[in-house]
This record gives sequence, C-alpha cells and structure tokens, in this order.
Amino acid sequence: MVTLIAAVVAAAIAVGWTVSPLTVACLAFLLTICAWAVRDLRGRERGWVIGALTIAVAARVAVLAVVFLRTDPAREQFVALIPDGRFAIQRSLMLLDLWRGDTIGPANMMIVFDPYGGHVYNRSLAIIQWFFGPSPYAIVLVSVCAFMAGAVLLFRLARPRVGRAAALIGLVLLLFWPSWFAWSVTMLKESTVLLLGTIIVWGGVRLIDRERSWLVACIAIVVGVAGLLGLRDGVVAIPAGGTLIGLGAALALRRSGMALALVGACVLLLTLAASRPAVQTFVAMQVRAAASRHIGHVNSSGYAYKIVDQRFYSGWPEAPWTMQFDEGVRFLLQAAAAFILVPLPGQLPPRIGAAFLPQQLVWYLLVALALPGFWLGLRRSPHLTLALAGCCAVGLMVVAPNSGNIGTLVRHRDMVVPFLVWLSAAGAARFAEGGRIHGMD
Repeated sequence: MVTLIAAVVAAAIAVGWTVSPLTVACLAFLLTICAWAVRDLRGRERGWVIGALTIAVAARVAVLAVVFLRTDPAREQFVALIPDGRFAIQRSLMLLDLWRGDTIGPANMMIVFDPYGGHVYNRSLAIIQWFFGPSPYAIVLVSVCAFMAGAVLLFRLARPRVGRAAALIGLVLLLFWPSWFAWSVTMLKESTVLLLGTIIVWGGVRLIDRERSWLVACIAIVVGVAGLLGLRDGVVAIPAGGTLIGLGAALALRRSGMALALVGACVLLLTLAASRPAVQTFVAMQVRAAASRHIGHVNSSGYAYKIVDQRFYSGWPEAPWTMQFDEGVRFLLQAAAAFILVPLPGQLPPRIGAAFLPQQLVWYLLVALALPGFWLGLRRSPHLTLALAGCCAVGLMVVAPNSGNIGTLVRHRDMVVPFLVWLSAAGAARFAEGGRIHGMD
C-alpha cells in the first residue's frame, strides 16, 4: 500500500513538473516552510498551527485555481486580480523574451523600460521564469510563497518571546487579515516587501539578543535592506528605521543611567536643531511637500478624505507651500488620527463600507489591544517589543502625512499590520487568560 501511494505521488509530481515546474517548486516550498513552522511544536499547539497554515495555503490556492478556471486564455494570458499585478507579469515576460534574443517591438520596449513600478521586481520575476520557464499563471504562487514565508518567520521570531498563545493569535490574524489575503494572491510587491521587512526585523532582534548566528543575522539585514531599496522608495524606512529605533531604545533600557542620558541627549539635540533656521526651513518644506502629496491623492480617482484647511485644496498646487507652523501641526495631528480612524462611517459608499466594516472594526481592536500588549511585551522581550513598536511608529510617520485616498491608505497601512498584530495578540492573550500568558498543553 505504501509503495502504491509513493508511486502515485511520484507520478503526480512528474506530471506536475512537466506541466508547470514552477507550480511544483512553489508547492514544495510551501510544504517546507510549513514544516519548519511546526518543527518543535507539540500537542494542541502543533495541531492549531498546522490547521491554520493548511487552511491559509489551501484558501489561497483555491482562489488562484478559481481565477485560473474562469480566465479565458484567448482573451487574458495572466492570472491577476488587480491590473498592477497583470502589468508586473506582462513586463517580466517581455523582459524574459528580450533576454532570449526575441524581438518584442518598440511599444513593448517602452513598457519594459518604463520607470513606473521600477525594474528590480520585474527582473526578479523574469529570473525566476528563466529557470522554470515562462509561467504566466503559476508565477502568482511566488507571491503566496513570499507571504507565507514572512508570516512564518515572524511567528518563529515571536513565539519564544511573547508566548505560545500570543504567537498563535498573531499568526492567525496575519494569515487571515482580509486585505493581506488579497495582496498575497496577486502579483503585487506587498508580499515581497513583507518578507524582506521581516528578514530585517528578524536579523536585528537576533543580533541584539546576541544569538550565536550573529553573522547570519547581519547578512539577513543587508539582504533585506538591499532588496527593499530596489523595490519601492521609502518602504525600507519602516522595518529598518523602526528596528534601529526600537533596538536602540532596548539597549538604553538595559541601564537606567544610559536611558536617562539618551533621553537627555535627544532632547538637547532636538532643541538645538529646532533653533537653527536651516533646520526649521527643511522641516517646513518636508511638511508642505507631504501636504501637497496628500492633496494630490485627494484629487486622484477613488474615495478621498480631507485633513487640512479648505484653502489648501482650493489653491492647490501652490497653496500647500504657504502652510504656516500652526497649520502644519494641525495637519500632522489630523494625519495621525486619520491613519487610525479612516475610513469612518459615511466615507465609503454603503456597499463598499459594509464589506470593509468588519476589517475596520478589527483594526480598531488591534490598535486598542496593542497598548496592553506593548506593556506586557516590555517585560517579556523588550528587544522584540520595541522593534515592533518602532516599525509601527515609523510606518505611521511615513504613511499618514502622505495619504489622502482611502484605498491607498489601507494598502500602505497594511505595511504596519504585520508588526502590530504581535503586540495586539499579546494584549488579547493577556485578557483571554486572566492577565497571564500560559503555554498550550
């Protein structure tokens, strides 16, 4: 019987490899990453994690299978739920043809070398298809693999530091967060950004914890930073800047005298910097530029929200460059509030608002639970907790002032969710278990 099963499995793999080598490779990778996630888990915890990972992978593969079956190859050559994802696949295939010496025509040459969307991501997709062959449908599984790898890496990092119950809650939240589910089954950059950002945080925390594999941690940080720099402008600031700030604070907390000295030095430097006209001018220009970008988003298609005085919208694009100090402060405060609160009731059409309401309510709950989770995390693992909190803080500073479109805000705010869920999960576990996080039997 065992021999028969093995023969059937081998035949299925052989057929699958013949039809689509990339599909078999991605499924093998998913199986490997899930096995690594539960390698030392026991009892009920192992069962819960296996169940969550199995459902998460099966649901994503099922969605892609349905889209594949509903795609007419005579009219559409790619499995893509979002136009930007289709564009990425198209560019990678054109680039692959170019590398093979095929003629792609002047119009396609313009598409391939169009600066919109960058080139590193498309080249990466083309390199994958160079080894596995053109895969206009299976290439989307690469996004699924990147997301699952990032989620599992965060789970393995958090589990020994925040507790098994909190780590499981955080894993489930991340795996089934609705908008992240959507990003993970498209060929957008989000899943790759998540994986690279997670690698940076993983390397930073392990380095500061003085793990034996410090060289691997350093290499991970370099790889993560280099990868993000080539993918999207500014996105590297969230994991890299957040981890640096958080771990710096964690080092200072090791000794009370060092913490006081660090706070004093920061206050002194900020005071001196604020008194310099050149610094004041630079900060004012950055705030005004952010306000101009915000108004640009408001004037774009989609559903917008407003957080500055009406005169700036009426006089755009010149008016934002006349923003005064008090107006700039109000803008930044309202941007931070919008980052958490938007979309409010009435800001979206009834059908869209009703569909998005459950995720928005859970988002509010995550923010509320992150506060007790942060306090609990400081006692259990200050290095990880401060690194995660630093990523959330930097994400707020980067995203909030530069957004004005609800859809864009939600998409960019999701860059913070993978780091926030572990703080929120620690808070949820604390309330669920009477203020203490117990291990699972």
